[in-house]
Amino acid sequence: MKNNKGFSLVELIIVIAIMAVLVGVLAPTYLQYVEKSKKSNDVSTVDSVINALEIAAIDPEVNSDGWTSLTVTIDDDNAMSVSQTGGSGTMKTAFEEIAGTDVKFKSTKWGGAVTIIATNETNGKISLSYGSSGGETTFKGYAKSLTKIS
Repeated sequence: MKNNKGFSLVELIIVIAIMAVLVGVLAPTYLQYVEKSKKSNDVSTVDSVINALEIAAIDPEVNSDGWTSLTVTIDDDNAMSVSQTGGSGTMKTAFEEIAGTDVKFKSTKWGGAVTIIATNETNGKISLSYGSSGGETTFKGYAKSLTKIS
């Protein structure tokens, strides 16, 4: 009597077929979770930018500079650009020191650059607004409930 301790070819093919079906069913779900995680990280990135804007604006030296607005743009190539209107650039410098210069998005699904504009109000407060150069406006809807974007 033979003592066969291995798997037969049919058994191996059945196991491979079952694994292929499981991968085919679970892969799209996994990819959705990965994209959702990237988008949540991007919202967190924008929230960090907003917090850096608020912290920079609290500085009395920055407020006395006479700046009217600061525009922060993160484009499709993940390059952050900052421009200041009015004043001598103190707000821009303070923001860059707090936020850093390597703010990046992980998702490529926003369809264009995301822009956050801080406007210096006459009463010493700042107002924040959002803009996008892309055709897809889901970033604002996605981020609105999680950040201070208006």
